[in-house]
Amino acid sequence: MENIEIPPIWFNMNANTLAAIIILYNYANTNFLLIEANYNRN
Repeated sequence: MENIEIPPIWFNMNANTLAAIIILYNYANTNFLLIEANYNRN
């Protein structure tokens, strides 16, 4: 029965990691688009 308590913690850590990766990916994507827009403007 003790092993049942481990997976939720593992899933929680993975969910937080995924959220951080998605946020960083969106941030990098936004920066890339802004840089590209500035490059095309000149």
